[in-house]
Amino acid sequence: SNWEPINLNSPHFPEGYSPFDYQIEAYNAWVGNGHKGIFAMATGTGKTITSLNCALNEYFKTGQYQLLILVPTIALVDQWKDEVKSFGFGNIIEVSSSNPEWRRKLTQLKNNIRFTKTSANFVIVSTYDSYKDADFQQIVNQLPEDLIVIADEAHNIGSKSVRKAFKTLKAQRRIALSATPSRIYDAEGTAEIESFFNDTYPYIVNFSMSKAMEKGRLMNYNYYPILVVLDDDEMEEYANITRQI
Repeated sequence: SNWEPINLNSPHFPEGYSPFDYQIEAYNAWVGNGHKGIFAMATGTGKTITSLNCALNEYFKTGQYQLLILVPTIALVDQWKDEVKSFGFGNIIEVSSSNPEWRRKLTQLKNNIRFTKTSANFVIVSTYDSYKDADFQQIVNQLPEDLIVIADEAHNIGSKSVRKAFKTLKAQRRIALSATPSRIYDAEGTAEIESFFNDTYPYIVNFSMSKAMEKGRLMNYNYYPILVVLDDDEMEEYANITRQI
């Protein structure tokens, strides 16, 4: 492991904690896969911390951090911001409809890097909606190419508009996070996500619910599925509504 003791004045693993074995293994698997991969991890097993630990380990190697974190909702922008702060990463820019300042701040960051020729440390946390915005797209590909991109709830990338934006992404260090990486009823979308992250099922990190229970990371509990059978008309309507969503 490249894990180092905490220095609270620079990026560090959250105070009072150290990474679990599977989080260290996730980093090594990601590096071994050319700094790309899908982390298929059950809800509650620490997907966020696992991915930020990868960024932290890269910081230990290079002395810098440049992150783009993509999330589906504004609530998740706030959650990720708190997690990023707990790692001691600074210069956080929120990109969403609730922060009208983002265009100015990103332009400032881009110009600062371009004109001073220095590598600023920064973390951009953006919703997928804002990421596919034309202004964001124009700026993001002018940022350094060794940017690390973390796509949370990565099955959201499968939607056509986000996929289109992702195809032009220059940054090559990429992590996809999802409890359910496959897009149900959308083989094409799933295949594209897998190609973006150079990974295929069962994925470089696969920390299932059963594995998490076995390792004591999740409580043992019983599932009682209630199965509902749809007739043909209902199935057609269900598929239509699913496509709209």
